[in-house]
Amino acid sequence: MNQNINISAIRGSFIDFVADPFYYPELETVRYIHDGLMIISGGIIQELGNYEKLKPKYPEIPITSYPGMIILPGFIDIHIHYPFY
Repeated sequence: MNQNINISAIRGSFIDFVADPFYYPELETVRYIHDGLMIISGGIIQELGNYEKLKPKYPEIPITSYPGMIILPGFIDIHIHYPFY
């Protein structure tokens, strides 16, 4: 049986938060990955990082690519309002 049946991968540009912007300087809380790979298993993000570094770990996983798009992993409702000041 194929162990990778519930694993998928998405390639594109990613923006995510690595710390809480209420407690840390804003520029230290956001990460941008220009050419990234996100590994998803059972609907849960397992890994997110640079495509060239992650791809060798998952050689048989089919990849869906979104060139020219910015992906915000983990956001369910991206219209959430953050105070601008």
